[in-house]
Amino acid sequence: MISYEDALAEARRGGSAHADDAGQIAGLCESAVQAVCGAVSPKLVYEGAMKKGLSAKEFGRLLGCDPRAVEALQWL
Repeated sequence: MISYEDALAEARRGGSAHADDAGQIAGLCESAVQAVCGAVSPKLVYEGAMKKGLSAKEFGRLLGCDPRAVEALQWL
């Protein structure tokens, strides 16, 4: 599993449109997760999403439809 910091750096280097799933999820965690879910750790949410094997599309859908499920990812 690629670390949160490495995935975020990769997404910033190449742009989120060209990033892999890990980079896209890290970018969403950095930019949108706290605004949508409140007091969560972006790094822990990212790690939970990776452990669960979510794709960027699945994570984005979850972020839009079920913020509580996104919040719960930090506890995996």
